[in-house]
Amino acid sequence: MLHTVPADPAAALPGTYDLVVALGRLAGVRRKRELLARIDAALIDGGRGVVADHVATLRGDLDDRAGGVLVSSVDSWVELLGSARLVVDEVTDPPRLLRTRLDHAALAEAQRRGWARPVLLRLRKDVAMAADQRNRVNHRALTDWTGA
Repeated sequence: MLHTVPADPAAALPGTYDLVVALGRLAGVRRKRELLARIDAALIDGGRGVVADHVATLRGDLDDRAGGVLVSSVDSWVELLGSARLVVDEVTDPPRLLRTRLDHAALAEAQRRGWARPVLLRLRKDVAMAADQRNRVNHRALTDWTGA
């Protein structure tokens, strides 16, 4: 079943799911924590997720309000994913077809300089895993991939 995420951060997703796919421009979403909280509420334990977005390779987030983008750093992604009880199973470059969906003019220079990279995250929800262990797993997966 396919649903778009309601724009209102307080609106719940209409049901529960064993798979969530987010392949849009999440770099344009300023309230990622609220979005991931809705995904957490709707995704069953053991459910899978696929997220295509960008990751900042610098120490902090890339926040370009004028350009309409917020690219989360590795540390921010670890916090965001952990808050939704999501564990990174695999980090890869998005396939070429998907990269065009992730293109954003405000990110062109950051990508050229290597400050932001498009990313495809394969995730699973694991409510039994301790938060600190989940954060370690996610941090390692993201830092190994980015080299940050």
